[in-house]
Amino acid sequence: MKKMKILMLEDVASDAKLNAVQLSKDGFNFTYKLVNSEDSYIKAIKEDPPDLILSDYNLPQFNGLEALEILKELNPEIPFIMVTGSLDDETAVQCIKQGAWDYVIKEHIVRLGAAVKKALQLKDEIAQKKAAEEALKQTERKFQKFTELLPEGVCETDLYGNITFANEKALKVFGYTARDLKKKLNILQIIAPFDKERALNKLNSLYKGEYSGSDEFIAMKKNGKIFPIIIHANVVFQNDLPVGLRTVLVDITQQKKNEEIIRQNAEKLSLMIDNSPIGVCSTDLKGYFQSVNPAYCSMLGYSQEELIGKHFNEFTHKDDINKNAELYDKLVNRELQYFDLEKRYIRKDKSVIICRLRSQIVHDVSGKPLFEIAVVEDITERKKALEELKRREEFNYALFQYNPIETMVVDDQGRIMQINQAIINNRTRAPEIGAVMYKDYAAEHEI
Repeated sequence: MKKMKILMLEDVASDAKLNAVQLSKDGFNFTYKLVNSEDSYIKAIKEDPPDLILSDYNLPQFNGLEALEILKELNPEIPFIMVTGSLDDETAVQCIKQGAWDYVIKEHIVRLGAAVKKALQLKDEIAQKKAAEEALKQTERKFQKFTELLPEGVCETDLYGNITFANEKALKVFGYTARDLKKKLNILQIIAPFDKERALNKLNSLYKGEYSGSDEFIAMKKNGKIFPIIIHANVVFQNDLPVGLRTVLVDITQQKKNEEIIRQNAEKLSLMIDNSPIGVCSTDLKGYFQSVNPAYCSMLGYSQEELIGKHFNEFTHKDDINKNAELYDKLVNRELQYFDLEKRYIRKDKSVIICRLRSQIVHDVSGKPLFEIAVVEDITERKKALEELKRREEFNYALFQYNPIETMVVDDQGRIMQINQAIINNRTRAPEIGAVMYKDYAAEHEI
C-alpha cells in the first residue's frame, strides 16, 4: 500500500513528533516532512505535493491562516488540518470559513486520527465527484459536438425551461445568437404567444409521464415571424431526478408548403376525375373497388355506394373474366407495367357495353404496390358505328365489283386506282393499277 505523504508546518519539532506518533497509533502508513517557514512551505508544495497538510496556527514568521491562503492558490485540493495549542471559537470558525478541512487542539491530540481519516474520505469523495463531473462534461462536449453535425436544431433546458444549450442550427432557425443564450433565453420564448399555453401544458404532462414528447407547435423567431415546427422532447434525469429537457426542433415550413401543394394538386386531380367524361376507378390489389368516378358509375348504371367494395368481376362479361384476370395478375406481379384491354361489362339493366380500359399499379416511394387504377372508356356506340361502316363498305364494294357496267376508280391525278370485274371480263388486256393513266387507256380503247 502506498504511503501517505504528510507535510507538517510546525516550528516545534517535538510537537510534530507527537503528531506522527498519534497517527502511527491510529494505523496510518505515512511519511512526513517538517517545514517551519513560508519559503520552505511553498517549495515543498510545489516540488512534492503532499497528500495532507498538518499546520500549527502560530508560527514565528507567519500563521496558519496565511498558510491556508497560500495553499488555496497553489493546490486547494490538498486537505489542510489546523493542529494548534490553543484556538478560540472565533478563530476556529474563521479557519473553517477560509478553507481549513478541520482543526485539532494539541491537548486533544487523540482526535487527530479521526480528523485525518475524515479529511481523506472527503478528499476521495471530492475526487470522485470531480471525476464524475469531468466525465459528464466530456460526454456533454461530445454530445454538443455531435449536435453540430445534425441537420436539425437541438437544445437543452433546466426544469424552468431556461435554455442551457442550443446548437448552431437551433440558433440559426430562430434567429438568436450565443450572446442571447447567455441572457437566459426560455424555451417558451420560441413559441408563438397563442400557442404558449398549449406548449406549457404539454411540458407539464411530459414531466408527469402523461405525454409522448412529440407534437407540432407554431414557433416564433426573434424577429416575430411565426412558422411551424415539430418538437421532440424527453426528460433528462440525474440521480433519478428530473433536471430538465432535451429537445430536437424540426422546422417543417417546407414540409407544410409541400403538403399544401400536394393537397391542392390532389383536389385538382379529384375535380378533374369527378368531372371527366371518361370512367376512372381504383381497386385494391385483389380487385375490389376502392373508388369510382361519376362517369364510371354512369357507364354501369350503379351508384358509388353499390360499386365500392365489390369485385370488378361481378360486372365483367363472363367470357372476358379469364382474360381480364390473367392480365391483372401479371400487373400485380410486375410482369407488366400496364395493360390495355377491350372488354364487355354487364350494366345494372343487364345490357352489355363494350369498353376499352388501361390499367396500371400505383406504387409507394419504396416500390411497394398500393392499388390499381384504371381508365375506362365506353366504346359501344363507336364499335356499332364501325361495324355499320364496315357493312356499308362491303355492300358498296359488292355493288362496284359486280356492276355489269365497266367501272373504275381514279385519283385526282387521273391514275387508275381500282377496276371492277366487268372491265376484267370484257377487255383482253386489263389496265395496270396506278401505272396507266385514265386518258391514255380511254384513247387506246376509245372509251
